[in-house]
Amino acid sequence: IGGWAFKECTSLENVTIPDSASYFGTLVFENTPWLEKQKEENAMVIVNNCLIDGKSCKGEVVVPDGVTTIAGCAFEECSDLKKIILPDSVTSIGECAFQFCKNLEQIIIPENLTEIGEFAFERCSRLKSVKIPGGVEKIGSYAFCGCSGLSELTISSGVKEIGMYAFAGCNLESAVIPEGVTYIGAEAFCDCTGLSDITIPESAVYIGGEAFSGTRWIEKLKAENQFVIVNNILLECIKTDDDSITVPDGVTYISEYAFKWCGNVKSITLPEGISRIDYFTFKNCEDLEKLVIPQSVTKIDLCILQSLYYNKLTIYGYENSFAQKYAEKCWIPFEVISSGADTSEKQETISGDIDNNGVVSVSDLAALIKYIIMSEGKISLSASDINDDGQVNILDVILLKQMLV
Repeated sequence: IGGWAFKECTSLENVTIPDSASYFGTLVFENTPWLEKQKEENAMVIVNNCLIDGKSCKGEVVVPDGVTTIAGCAFEECSDLKKIILPDSVTSIGECAFQFCKNLEQIIIPENLTEIGEFAFERCSRLKSVKIPGGVEKIGSYAFCGCSGLSELTISSGVKEIGMYAFAGCNLESAVIPEGVTYIGAEAFCDCTGLSDITIPESAVYIGGEAFSGTRWIEKLKAENQFVIVNNILLECIKTDDDSITVPDGVTYISEYAFKWCGNVKSITLPEGISRIDYFTFKNCEDLEKLVIPQSVTKIDLCILQSLYYNKLTIYGYENSFAQKYAEKCWIPFEVISSGADTSEKQETISGDIDNNGVVSVSDLAALIKYIIMSEGKISLSASDINDDGQVNILDVILLKQMLV
């Protein structure tokens, strides 16, 4: 039963739910007489092993054995909740499940857990420690964002992805990201101001923009090096007196906002080996006049290269390269620096160009929304995955809206 399916049905007093119903979305029966009656009988409303509401709970709460799912928003804004113990049977914590539980100090997470949804514990400001079991492959975006009291974090081996803003604004001093994690989302640990010691595994092949912005760890590295590079990923570049920047050989990916401190730079040369240029890679580079793009680049997001800020920009690259075709599509001047191999058969993808007509517009946004909500229409999956997390969902809609604005 999908999220909000019967929300605000203010006359709904009787509901018959079949045993076959195994999934309950967020706030399915919110603000219905039926739900209010169930809450009068038991502070935890459980249907078919899914805990759909616990907002009336107080103090220390032990969820009964047999419950497999904590539904989205089940305990949202439960200000009287101080401690919750989940049984071994729980495998999923839905989106926003404990969001804004401002007095929650402790949660016992079972080893069998496999899913922590987006915003699950956002702004649980008194939560002090968390252990993520290895069965959880992905820690949802914003899962522990704003948990300002969280000072102890254990991420077990088995976790593969850390969503964007997952631990932003926490009180961590150290963090060990285990081997096996491949994806660290944008701003995942940003504004953890006391974070001075971070272990990043070699398995991390993607680190999003500003993942560690505002931490002591990144500030120390910036003080020691012009280029902050981890696992061949350029996280940040510090401007020098020179108005020209050449990114070192070996860098294979550049995080968004990597050049945010380079507002006056006029020339940037990217090394061979980089395959894509993301949205906001060159944010704040208003004076950029020359950008050298290598032959290896085969994808360029709808980035702010097209902004009016860049009316002085000329792209330099190889003849018949993806860079040339991108520049021509976007009306950016292009200069050939060398004759390279014909790359015309490589797939050309502009992020956000859902209908693949070479232009990103409101019609692309409408097509993406229609596809996600109604599963209708044909879309370019590579162009639709705006944040490049391997999924096409509502987060991509939000980012596409930002891009259009």
